[in-house]
Amino acid sequence: MLSHSLSQLSRISCTRQNRFGELLDAPTHCIPQAWLPFLFDETQQVRRRYYELGVLWQLRSALQAGSVWLEGSRRYGLPTSDLIPPQLWSTLRSEFARLIPMPLQAQPRLQQLQEDFQNQLQRLNTALGQGDDNGVRLEDHQLVVSPLPAIELPQSAVQLQRKLGLLLPLVDLTDLLVEVDLATHFSDGLTHAGGELQRSPETSVYLYAAILAQATNVGVRAMARAADLSEEQLLWHTHWFLREETLQQAIDAIVNFHHPLPLAQCWGGGTISSSDGQRFPVAVKNAQAAALPKYFGYGKGVTFYTWTSDQLSQFAHKVIPATVRDATYVLDGILDNQTELNLLEHATDTAGYTEIVFALFDLLGLQFSPRIRDVAHLQLYRIGRVPFPQL
Repeated sequence: MLSHSLSQLSRISCTRQNRFGELLDAPTHCIPQAWLPFLFDETQQVRRRYYELGVLWQLRSALQAGSVWLEGSRRYGLPTSDLIPPQLWSTLRSEFARLIPMPLQAQPRLQQLQEDFQNQLQRLNTALGQGDDNGVRLEDHQLVVSPLPAIELPQSAVQLQRKLGLLLPLVDLTDLLVEVDLATHFSDGLTHAGGELQRSPETSVYLYAAILAQATNVGVRAMARAADLSEEQLLWHTHWFLREETLQQAIDAIVNFHHPLPLAQCWGGGTISSSDGQRFPVAVKNAQAAALPKYFGYGKGVTFYTWTSDQLSQFAHKVIPATVRDATYVLDGILDNQTELNLLEHATDTAGYTEIVFALFDLLGLQFSPRIRDVAHLQLYRIGRVPFPQL
């Protein structure tokens, strides 16, 4: 599809009309197929209103896809404006390839991917030849992937869980928050928006109360009454200290302290991560809130997208529109990661992948391993004419 700016489209000559306002030579190739049954009347004349709606609908889709752009717009501007300029890329290309690491030319990488693809096809062919033991089989020339069976915990592990639960003491949430701060010093990242100020002994108390008020969704007024604190002071600390950048610094401090712990190392090495989104309705005006009747009914809501490491630590989060595919934001938490986690592989669900995301992960030297629903019914791709092994 050719790309045009709106200013170029506006200079295209308008469709001819007769004296009754009927469209005489309106092109219909740009109208979606679903609109065609409603486009013509009984005399096979183009219905003007349906035609205009169809064109506007297609223009909206083209704006979202970047095929048509609006000059000077931040949201619907030229897609290449966010890329490195070509004259600058020629000088940065070698350095970028060295950091990934990737070859300067695409052909060696494509050859390597083709060999890896052939090896994976051979493994698939071997698994199909072994029957249903591996959960992958062919039925009537259709690929069938059986779900993984659940593994039940042995009785000894269940008893150990109960004993460990009895050994853990009951701790107040406030005491736990203070203890974690004494170990990690995460509150040092909660700085004042106006610059570094000398903190009073009451500052930490109000910061703890503000964090608990936001985390438990109690609210500033209820927290001030429960903790016998000044509501004005609590509201002031919330506005001036709890910001997105300061909260992220606090999270980074906790994740960095948690990463080398022996118990965290038992779960993983901090090289694998995953991300998923949860939808929440919002009752106030929010720039990211969108209508989605399936989840929010007549209201609006957002998606809270989080990134979690294999050590069970959440190192990034982002509020995104609920109507946008998760794959648009998958790389944000990984590229903005400032923790000591050495992330090499990432997993998502079906909503977190597109073909472009696979390519971007490969260019960054990372492994993308999504869990795709109904993969047996999807169209698979190959590089060149790679023959499929025969059983």
